[in-house]
Amino acid sequence: MKKVIDGSVLILLVLSIIFCCSCETTKQKTAATSAANAQSGDIPVEQSKKVQADVSKDKTPPATAMETDVRPVQENVLPQANQQIPANVNIKSASDIVAEIGDYKITREQLEKRLIYKYVSFSNEESNDIRPIDRDTVLRELLAENATIIKGREANELNHPYIKYQIEKYSNETLAELLVQKYLQENLVVSDQEIENKMKSDPNFTRESANHIIMSQKSRELPEQYWQHLLEKAKPQKIKENYATAVKANYTMIAEGMEKDKRSWLQEKQVADLPQTIKDTPLVTFDKGTVTIQDFFMTLCNFSPPKRPANLNSYKAFDEMLDTAVRLPIYAAEAKKLGLDKDSDYLSKVKEREDLLILVKNRVTMPRTGKPTEEELKAYFEKNRSKFATPRTIKADVIWCNDLQTARSTRTELDKGADFKDVGKKYSFTLKSKSSTITPGSENIFFNELWAGEPNQVVGPIKGLYNQ
Repeated sequence: MKKVIDGSVLILLVLSIIFCCSCETTKQKTAATSAANAQSGDIPVEQSKKVQADVSKDKTPPATAMETDVRPVQENVLPQANQQIPANVNIKSASDIVAEIGDYKITREQLEKRLIYKYVSFSNEESNDIRPIDRDTVLRELLAENATIIKGREANELNHPYIKYQIEKYSNETLAELLVQKYLQENLVVSDQEIENKMKSDPNFTRESANHIIMSQKSRELPEQYWQHLLEKAKPQKIKENYATAVKANYTMIAEGMEKDKRSWLQEKQVADLPQTIKDTPLVTFDKGTVTIQDFFMTLCNFSPPKRPANLNSYKAFDEMLDTAVRLPIYAAEAKKLGLDKDSDYLSKVKEREDLLILVKNRVTMPRTGKPTEEELKAYFEKNRSKFATPRTIKADVIWCNDLQTARSTRTELDKGADFKDVGKKYSFTLKSKSSTITPGSENIFFNELWAGEPNQVVGPIKGLYNQ
């Protein structure tokens, strides 16, 4: 189970649990549970191994090394986790970098984040299968992805119209964000006099609250003031004779959508597939830059279809959308003028987005086979009956503890006959008292240990995944 904090996933590994209720697929059990703080690299994987072998060397690897008896990478297909690792892969150990392939390095942090993701991504699935998760398998997966990216770059997939479109859009958005952040960092300042004036206006204000209110107000006002300054400096000039080209392109794309799948709005892929001469047609010129038809539709596609102008044939609607579309190119031009496009963090983000788009493209373009026959479906069902069975479930009362020592103390008191609820109130770090339904999907590799216990008995301390 998982706990989400500020967009990141924190795994709390648990060391004891409690259960109750029973039939063929449901057991009643009782268990005392402890949560160990999960440090990076302390993920309790059944077959956790340190990757130490250099697979390019012709020698028998140690027991902890990555095995390489896997399939070769197939043409134009995203390599799978069990495919062969090329000979130019360098497996490291005792370092922040655990493996390299080409110019790509896999860090320990990346490996551990993916490993944690593998744990928690299974939690919403209903299945009787327990997926094996180990570091070698996950490392193979990361290496396979990097091999795909390297191959995609060599094949100039970054010049694919849709990828090129998405990179340009992302680059401009990131530059605009960096520019505004830089401006705020330099100008978002609150003086002592401003704080004193705010406190005089209301005696209930403390110095901290007055400062917070002024900062919030300025953080809303300054970006718009900065935009007006940039707009005045850029001196944009609209090229109205090119409006018709944009309107015609919009009409054509809408008509294509209606004919293909009864869709009354355009999609980004359609914009990316427009002829380059149309995409590059200028609608606005400004100091050292232009706003093109592609920029216009890029902005339009940022709005959900219900919020887009109902009729771009209207001069007013088109002109208002164009006023919005000039922002990003002007921001990006100013950012480049200040050298923000040379910023290492910016370049790293753009490269990561390029890599992601190459991966997505290769997943989408994987060759597809035809529909399976009735006989094939029956044969697959007979071979995999367990996957379609009602998932095994356990009704459990759980005492979650912060560490193994606490969990052992909990178990000792329960063995002496102490009341379960009283012990839970004394030792558990959560006030939850409601019974939980536990499945292979919710506990993954920890489930089998729970399932092996007897109904109405205390089980633990054991590991588990805590969700709050």
